[in-house]
Amino acid sequence: MKKIYFLTATFLTSALLTLTACSEITGVKGEYTYRTTSTCPSTWNPAEYHNGCESTVISLTATGLYDFIMNKTKDNYEVICELARAFPQDVTKEYSGRYDIPALEQSGYAWKFDMITHATWDDGTPINADTIGYTLSQFLNPQMKNYRASNWYEGMMALVKGYDYYEGKCSWNEVGFVKNDDYSFTLIFTKKLTLFQVEYGSTSILLLKKDLFEAGKKKTGEIIKTNYCTDASNSPSYGPYKVKRFQQDKEMLLVKNPTWFGYYDNYHDNQYQTTAVNIQYINEHTTILNMFLQGKLDETSLTPNELKIYGNRIYRKTSPLSYTWKFSFNIDKEKLKSKNKDSENHVMLSYQDFRHAISLSLNRQEITDTISPSSEAGFGLLNNLYVCNPETNELYRENPLAIENLCKVYDVSSPQDLTGYNKKLAAKYFESAYKKALANGDIKDSDKFYIDFHTYNTSETNMRLITCLQDSINEAAAGTPFEKRIIINQVTDENYYVNMKNGNVDCAVTAWGGSSYDPYGITECYCSKTYLNEYGFEPEEEKLTITINGKEYTKTYADWSYELNEGKYASENSNLRTNILSQIEAGLLLHYNMLPLWYSTSSYLTSQRMIEGSDHYINALVEFGGIRFRRWSMDDYDWEVYCKENNNSLRY
Repeated sequence: MKKIYFLTATFLTSALLTLTACSEITGVKGEYTYRTTSTCPSTWNPAEYHNGCESTVISLTATGLYDFIMNKTKDNYEVICELARAFPQDVTKEYSGRYDIPALEQSGYAWKFDMITHATWDDGTPINADTIGYTLSQFLNPQMKNYRASNWYEGMMALVKGYDYYEGKCSWNEVGFVKNDDYSFTLIFTKKLTLFQVEYGSTSILLLKKDLFEAGKKKTGEIIKTNYCTDASNSPSYGPYKVKRFQQDKEMLLVKNPTWFGYYDNYHDNQYQTTAVNIQYINEHTTILNMFLQGKLDETSLTPNELKIYGNRIYRKTSPLSYTWKFSFNIDKEKLKSKNKDSENHVMLSYQDFRHAISLSLNRQEITDTISPSSEAGFGLLNNLYVCNPETNELYRENPLAIENLCKVYDVSSPQDLTGYNKKLAAKYFESAYKKALANGDIKDSDKFYIDFHTYNTSETNMRLITCLQDSINEAAAGTPFEKRIIINQVTDENYYVNMKNGNVDCAVTAWGGSSYDPYGITECYCSKTYLNEYGFEPEEEKLTITINGKEYTKTYADWSYELNEGKYASENSNLRTNILSQIEAGLLLHYNMLPLWYSTSSYLTSQRMIEGSDHYINALVEFGGIRFRRWSMDDYDWEVYCKENNNSLRY
């Protein structure tokens, strides 16, 4: 059957190439279209977006007050003003004793922003301090309960009274936003921030256009929602590109926004050569690769097998990502028991020794080589991209305290010894778990032990991962009462993230990442039930003892996350905060309900005409320079001619 499919696909591709070769040139001289693929977004409303495919659209159609761009020496970032005409000014002295700022505080709480006066939306509507005020008030609108509201009521950029306003407990004029004049405003935060934190955090100020945002509002149940940014007709732009066309599940076309100030201010010369961005919504990887080799796409990701073919090509790029992929387990005994039938038993994931045994059975390096060979075997919840001290660019994973606490989890003396793999010890924990479960009456000697592994689909990668888990457990459980009795059962589930939060999934692979210059904030993903993927773990109840300056303190995981990001330790030095973070991370790992597998790295091919701003990856903020600095060796017309000359079958 596989051979027939392969031959059919080859035949169809050949027919397509023949037809293409006979068609006329459609590419335009002087146009440079970046052609890529993605999953289809539901919305790119800045107040509501969830996924990377949605943030991509926002990044092309928005401009921040500041931006972090590739520096001239291509070895780091530099911060530039965009919508702002000056860098943030600390004006805490002017507000001491007001807006909940302690009376004697002189710095860090209140910051003034002065804006340029010539920025507009794509229809010419001015962008000013009122735009900022309206945007923040709508993010926090208590009637809308927007997904991104938390950007402004908790975490690094929490505004004074932001949460109270979101909960409907105060008026907008009590919130930490002050309009100074038409093009100047001040933000007042709940905690002391450094200049870097303000510049970095202000990237969350993604503007909303009042007329379209209001026009799309509609009451849905008890709350109000808007259709803002769900189609080309309701998608305004104040960035370098604007949405010209959107066809659900087919494609989006973005073109240059002719009213964007950056094209006329002489500060963006030799930037944004790309004239259009065409995003096609294609899920089938074979189709994407074939289109790339025909010259119809400018990049394609690579599977493990394709890395063997293209891994050493000059057009291959490797880009570290902030995501750590992990096994996530449901550990709620009653939920697991509810799935039992006859001799099919699901209860064992509720036993910590059993989960510990699975962790010890995993050869993470082999799994990484099999599933994502360009990635790095992962042992912590945060990977190597996270920066714990932006002033020195110190990486979290290289901080001595983070190293020490992670090594304690895996009982090794140095990070070089980290493998997490010990079959003999895994067998002992399997034995222990079996005895406990049998004594508790949760299992019988005749049971088979099922773990339902939910995946989005049955792709080659997903099925390989299931095989890796099954084989790892089989090897470690040999000679124990679990030998040949643990069954990893694949379940196709397009909504497994939602179903996990309801306790209807035994096991899945999940990832958290983002905000790589604020590692402390990611604790919310593991210490808040709102974001937690591992059902049955209660961060508001489970307690953790942390040692700070030689003294022990005990709090719930939720409270530790709050104190680290909102409370007592939010403005402390990075070394103290890193100490707390690394102990939270270690505590979480020792529950063995989240088992890190690999630190994600994207490996992909770029087209022969695409030239990135840097030939090497710089850091998480600028990567290879991005679309701002991307160049093209051929325009759309010349590229199409080149592809035809090569029979639309390019060699990489």
